[in-house]
Amino acid sequence: MNKRQLILLSIGSLLLVLAAAMLICLVNHRSNLSEEQIQRRMNILHGSAAVPVAPNRSEIMAEVEGVEKGDFPIVHLTLQIIESRDISEFNNLLEPGRTIEASPQYVYEYRAGARQIVLTDPQNIRNFQAYYLFPKDRFRAMAWAKGGPGNLNWSITDITRIAGQEPVFGPVVSPSPAPIAPNKSRITGSVLKVERKDYPQVELTLRVMESRDIGDFYNFLGPGVTITARPEYVYEKDTFVPTEPRNSRNLLAYYLVTGDIIEAEASLYPGNGRLTWVISDLERVPQESEVENNGSR
Repeated sequence: MNKRQLILLSIGSLLLVLAAAMLICLVNHRSNLSEEQIQRRMNILHGSAAVPVAPNRSEIMAEVEGVEKGDFPIVHLTLQIIESRDISEFNNLLEPGRTIEASPQYVYEYRAGARQIVLTDPQNIRNFQAYYLFPKDRFRAMAWAKGGPGNLNWSITDITRIAGQEPVFGPVVSPSPAPIAPNKSRITGSVLKVERKDYPQVELTLRVMESRDIGDFYNFLGPGVTITARPEYVYEKDTFVPTEPRNSRNLLAYYLVTGDIIEAEASLYPGNGRLTWVISDLERVPQESEVENNGSR
């Protein structure tokens, strides 16, 4: 046997040893997988319907059962599906009566190596309203899932909350032309109309249900008065930052619908050549009557 043959034989032997080692590692790895993991991998490889790897999407109407808020605008919702409609050729994995856990989908970008929500993206602006949902609220949205059996992660987008009963309008009372003394009151009001302008600006028509004094400030409001008001926002270098705590609270105004009841601090200010009601420190008040107004649940 010459030198060339000896070299080839050595290389062949080495390759056989490496192949045997790789086979042993593969067998050991497979033995460490559970039957469920092995089956899941086999299902994915063979396109089994047991794993929703096919594109899925549904148009849903859902009722909120639970809300878990993080730092604005992160929120986790428990939903009961009321309706679920097919969308084109997508698989529809939902059916009425089912309960799911879902979160709004946001668009992210990377800045300085950190993943951040794009606060000015139109899709995000629409989906921020998920942060202000209450139990018993109903809304329409697009829903889809990722994951495997028993471990589906649901996302929702294009969220539109369904308004309650249409309110009955009363006369709108213009602010008094009298000089404005320092004034402030805590009001409870019913939303009669929502006029959204360029985000985040919005004008609300409110019927005052109750008006409470705050310290020694003048209280210009009372039950039955109807006013037009705008939320107070804080700007940083002429930029609206929705994650600023006061803004994230008052941004609720942009996502209100007719029939909502709110509490807020109201003040009358001169502005743009006219007197304007400004509201801040907004809170939405849950309404037991919503259950009856929206029909059986």
